[in-house]
Amino acid sequence: MSEIASEMVEQSGETFQLTETMSSTRILEIASGVFETPCTDIAATLAVTLLSPVSLKYRGAVPVRFTHRAFQEFYLAKSIVAEHADPSCYPSAVQSLANELAAAEASGH
Repeated sequence: MSEIASEMVEQSGETFQLTETMSSTRILEIASGVFETPCTDIAATLAVTLLSPVSLKYRGAVPVRFTHRAFQEFYLAKSIVAEHADPSCYPSAVQSLANELAAAEASGH
């Protein structure tokens, strides 16, 4: 989930903004890497994630989003902390979460 969240951003000048969706094709590529097996069924893949399709009727790739923005913010913050990146160029909610996660990690929690 962190890898997906970290890719669902776009840079605007010196800051990053969260994007609303990612292609189901890219979701399947990431899932294939995580599960170390080819993932070709987007419905089966989404069933075990916090992601949902934007549309139920589609042909080919479909836009996919997190079921709630808070999940996207949390997993992005988790990715930022894991990469030891500076959270200050991300939205304030992500910054707060990243700071809390880094503090918990530093204290051994």
